[in-house]
Amino acid sequence: MRTVVGLALTAIVAAVAWFTIGQSTLDTINESNERSGGGGPQGERVVSESQFGPVVRKLRAQAGAEARLVSVTLRPDSVEFEVVSRGRARGYRWRRGDDRLMTYEVGGSGQAGQASNTPYGMSLLDTGAPERIAAQISKAEHGDFHLSIGDLQRADSGKVVWVMRGTIGERGVAWYASPAGRMVRAYNPASPDLSKGAALGQCIQSAHGDPARLSRCVSRYGR
Repeated sequence: MRTVVGLALTAIVAAVAWFTIGQSTLDTINESNERSGGGGPQGERVVSESQFGPVVRKLRAQAGAEARLVSVTLRPDSVEFEVVSRGRARGYRWRRGDDRLMTYEVGGSGQAGQASNTPYGMSLLDTGAPERIAAQISKAEHGDFHLSIGDLQRADSGKVVWVMRGTIGERGVAWYASPAGRMVRAYNPASPDLSKGAALGQCIQSAHGDPARLSRCVSRYGR
C-alpha cells in the first residue's frame, strides 16, 4: 500500500514539476526559436527601433564622428556594420545579449581594410526605418513579416537602399525601400532604383533626344 501511495505522490510531484518548470523551459525554447526565425514580440525584434536604436548609438560611440558607413546588415539575432574611418574599413558586430560591439576585419586576402562598396554618410542611418519597412511589408503582404536578412547599402544604381528579405508564413518575400524607410516596394533587380542599366535606360528615355541631357545620363550611369 505504501508503495502505491509513494508512486502516486511521485507522479503528482512530476506532473507539478512539468507544469511549472517543464512548461516554462518549453516556453523559453519556443520563444528563442521564434526570435531566431525573425518572430517574437514586436518590441523585441531586431527591426524594432527599441532594439536597433541602442545598437546604432553604440556604433556611433565606438566608431567616432568621422566614420562613414559601407553597409548595415540585420539578422534576427545580430547586426553588422561595415564602417570606413581614416581611410580604412572595419566591421562591427552586435549579437543579442551583448553589451558592446565586437570588431572584425573586412576585406579578402591582400585587400584587408578595403571597403566592399562606396561609403555613405552616417546621417542616412535612420534607426526607425527597419520597423517602418517591416510594418509596411506586413500590411502589403497581409501577414506578419519575419526578417531573414536585411541590408542598407548602395545598389548597382548607386542609390543607398534598404533591401529586406524574410517570410510571411512559409512564403519567402523581398522588398526594398529608401534609407528613411519610405517608398517601400516589392524587390525587382531590374528596377531603375536598383539597376544601373535600367536607370540609364530610363534617363535616356526621359532625355527625349536632347544632347546635353543624354550626355548627363551617360556621365551619371554609363561608367
